Amino acid sequence: MAITKRSNGKYTAQVSDPATGKRRSLGTYDRLSDAKSAVRDALERREHHEPLLPEPTYTRGAMPFDEFVRDHFLTSNKLRVSDRTRRKYEVETNRLVEFFGKRPLNSITNDDVLAFNEWFRFVRDAEGEPLRDEYTSVVKKRSDNCVRQSKS
Repeated sequence: MAITKRSNGKYTAQVSDPATGKRRSLGTYDRLSDAKSAVRDALERREHHEPLLPEPTYTRGAMPFDEFVRDHFLTSNKLRVSDRTRRKYEVETNRLVEFFGKRPLNSITNDDVLAFNEWFRFVRDAEGEPLRDEYTSVVKKRSDNCVRQSKS
C-alpha cells in the first residue's frame, strides 16, 4: 500500500495486486482521507478475493449521458460547491438530460452541442418567456467554441 502526495497537492493511492505482483493505481484524490478510504476499500476487497477495483459497468465513454450526470457528475465529491449551487446544477443539467437522454457520452459530437443550443433557444419558462439566465450564456459560449473547433 502506498499513498503519495504529488507536487500539485493531490494524493495518489496504490496497492499491490497479488494476482500480478505489481502495484495497482487506485486513482488520484484531492484529500488524504479520500486516498486512505480507497486503499482501505481495496484491501478489504483483496481479503475477500475480489478484484482490487470494481469492474467498470461500461467501456470508456459508452455510459449513457443521463446516468453520468446522475451517478457521477452531481454526486462527485470533487464537485465542491455550495448546496445552493448544487441545486442550481441539478436544474441546469436537467435541461441537458432532457435533450441528450440516454445517448452514450462518446456519441455526443460538436454538432450535437450546436443542436442543443438551437433547441435551447426555444425553451420557455412557466410564463412562456424565453429563459434568460447565466446558463444561457454558458451554453452560448460552449457552442461558440464548438463552432470554432468545427471550422478548424
